[in-house]
Amino acid sequence: MQPSSDGPGDEALEGGLLLERPPGDAVPGMSELALVLYSGPEVLVGVHGFRVWPGGMLFVLSVHQRTVRGIPERRLWLEQYGESIGQPLFELGVRFADGRQVWSAQGYGRFGGPAGSAQQGVLLQLRGGGGRAEDFNLDCWLAPVPASGLVGFGCRWSVGGIEETWQYTDAATLRAAAERTIPAPWARTAP
Repeated sequence: MQPSSDGPGDEALEGGLLLERPPGDAVPGMSELALVLYSGPEVLVGVHGFRVWPGGMLFVLSVHQRTVRGIPERRLWLEQYGESIGQPLFELGVRFADGRQVWSAQGYGRFGGPAGSAQQGVLLQLRGGGGRAEDFNLDCWLAPVPASGLVGFGCRWSVGGIEETWQYTDAATLRAAAERTIPAPWARTAP
């Protein structure tokens, strides 16, 4: 994915390409940031556990549903009764201060899509996690790290009654965590 060269955050790109996964040669800086994206009578959605490298970050998406006799009212990321309903059931979004944004499930009939979504020089991948039909925690990869201004994390779930909603934080919090990355000894030496 070739990003545009005129947006903030391009300094976090390696060789003009977005990092597609966490680097294997550094311990990430940690951020205590936690945001509740939606809190309603039956659903709670949040992001937390930010692990940040200079070129991208992992964070956890947590979704919890109220259950009735142990059974969730709606299925978050499974297709209802094995049948596609033709629309994403739950979507996570990220919006940069310069207006670029990405949604996790754009164009897919299931949560996430096969390889994540990359639009406007921003990559958002839903990677893996665990849980049950009524609640789960999922690792998400975002590249690049927002350079400055406010960064928004949003969600929408039309089937579940969640209209598009956003929560914002200062990108400086995430950039500061990236500066605390500890490179491996072999990554500190020039070739």
